[in-house]
Amino acid sequence: MFTILSKNTEGIRTTIMKRVVVYSVVLLTILSTHCYSFETKQKVGFSIGTPSISPYFGIKYGLSSKLGIEARYSNDSGIIIYSGRVCYNFNPEKRAVIYSGIEYDALSFDTAETYGTGQSVELFAGIEIFITPWIAVGLDIGPVYTQLVSGKNYSYQISSTDILGNIGITLYF
Repeated sequence: MFTILSKNTEGIRTTIMKRVVVYSVVLLTILSTHCYSFETKQKVGFSIGTPSISPYFGIKYGLSSKLGIEARYSNDSGIIIYSGRVCYNFNPEKRAVIYSGIEYDALSFDTAETYGTGQSVELFAGIEIFITPWIAVGLDIGPVYTQLVSGKNYSYQISSTDILGNIGITLYF
């Protein structure tokens, strides 16, 4: 997820991300036509999704119908990310729930080129569409600030601000 890319690779990555966003919007539009309205009574959910190429696995818990938390884990090519999210649901009684929140990530990386640690903070807004009372597809996007510190071969510190999108599916109980 956090690799130094050449200009050619960045163009390919941008094209892939554009396709993911377009396909996600089309999929959510199609799925939303088959959904129905209800207020979910489930408080716990298991989620799987992707912010880029590597998947995340998460556990969601509803503190109330409007406030929820989620813990996430991702591991790809030597990069491990532990995340915590807090979400506010604006319309929990609808089949398409609009939400907003904040995420904090603690990460470590150990690759052939370097190793180190880092952290990131993301603000996001999105929508979760219930296909059934127990299955929902979610999509959110927002700015993320990332800071990395490395030590192998040479020491450096990198910080950046980017836009990150997440798409996932949650099974509620």
